Amino acid sequence: MKKKIKIAYICIEDSDDLTKWSGLNYYIKKSISQQDIEVIVIDKLKIKKSILIFFRKVIGKIFKQDYHQNRSKIILKSLALQIQERMPNDVDFIITTSSLPIVYLETNVPIFFYLDATFHSMLDFYFPIKNLSKKTLVEGEYHEQLAHNKATGIIYASNWAANNAIEHYKVLKKKIKVVPFGANLDYAVTEKFIIDNLKNKLLEKSINLLFVGVDWERKGGEIVYQTAKSLIKLGYNVSLDIVGIKELPINKIPDFCTNHGFINKNDEAGKNKLIKLYLKADFLFVPSKQECLGIVFAEASSLGIPSISTNVGGISNVIENGKTGIALDINATPKMYEEKILSIVNNKESYNKMALNAYHKAVLESNWENTGREIINHMISLTKN
Repeated sequence: MKKKIKIAYICIEDSDDLTKWSGLNYYIKKSISQQDIEVIVIDKLKIKKSILIFFRKVIGKIFKQDYHQNRSKIILKSLALQIQERMPNDVDFIITTSSLPIVYLETNVPIFFYLDATFHSMLDFYFPIKNLSKKTLVEGEYHEQLAHNKATGIIYASNWAANNAIEHYKVLKKKIKVVPFGANLDYAVTEKFIIDNLKNKLLEKSINLLFVGVDWERKGGEIVYQTAKSLIKLGYNVSLDIVGIKELPINKIPDFCTNHGFINKNDEAGKNKLIKLYLKADFLFVPSKQECLGIVFAEASSLGIPSISTNVGGISNVIENGKTGIALDINATPKMYEEKILSIVNNKESYNKMALNAYHKAVLESNWENTGREIINHMISLTKN
């Protein structure tokens, strides 16, 4: 009888918590667990307290600069020690959802990590360099380079992240595999379901927009709001559902706009509510200023909902502009979005085709069953010799 592959799955946080990293820790674990292998979970790692780190954070506050303690040698050595103490002797592979825990891990077992960005790609994207302490920049780059050197193989969710690893950290192309994230919904639908749902779309000049994000500014909420108002002035019956924002930065919320606040996908009722909002929507509209990938776009596609966003970060791996959705330049104005939306909604056949293209892309590429299979295949292919 052939021995099952045994994999140690390492996650700093609780790997079952769907509120952490958009639920990706859980779904990555689930995707590899479905591949007829044995998975040993090592998660909920403790972040060591240190007087030195405390003073570095205090100094950072004085100079109005952030110190990222999780990139310090003290923390990373502590994480590695915790992993080694819990690691079985007979695992075949190690995979983590962060480059950090494995930097100082002493093992002969092949190591892999799966991410949506490198530290360098986040600088002046998510993290303004001027806001980071010099120590964070030095430690961050040093440890990220060590992690890329140490890893047997690396999986990135987009070409954007993979290319940065190759160009900046000089990683061999053969070590890297690009595998998109799937939809974090646990709700599969058929093509017939999508076609039937399309019969309820864009009726009587109606346009249903959905915004999902916890950061109104970074996710482009104001652009969505202004675009909706503009479409209403043109005579369209627009509804805008907003998810993730506790308090909208709008003085008086108009009737066309409904704020649902934060919806917890850990809760079954919350997940079902979010799915209903997706299915109601004609478009998921999240024109992000910074986005490594955007799991919400994969979720929308899995339900046959085209997405509207910007062509930044790894979004182009999920949204194919003009085919599965709309991805405009980062500087696009509400007027530009309005024109693109109207060019689609005024041609129902074009809209239906885009919706089905989004669904087919999700079925063929952005799904967790495929992700788990690709991860395991990458591990085996880089270690079979």
